[in-house]
Amino acid sequence: MAFFYGLILLLVLALLIGYKTVYSSLAVAMLLFIGNAWAYSFGKINHDIFLILVPLVLALMYWRQGFSTGKKNQPYAWPIPVFALIIGGGNDDGRTG
Repeated sequence: MAFFYGLILLLVLALLIGYKTVYSSLAVAMLLFIGNAWAYSFGKINHDIFLILVPLVLALMYWRQGFSTGKKNQPYAWPIPVFALIIGGGNDDGRTG
């Protein structure tokens, strides 16, 4: 388990310095989801899933391209409004009125 958390820490540090930001953020999202899979297996998915979705959505935007050491791409504008819709839908408690 220490190796797992060490790998997440290493990838977060890679994001911090801007090394391969798209791949690092996808890997962080995947590892955080795998790490929370035990808690999710009991049927209760908390709002901490949004913390996992943040690096995933930002990877779609090619985030931190100004400091990235990888290939520079034009950022997309659509992932942030889609993420706002996801958050709005996730906070819906099902009551009407």
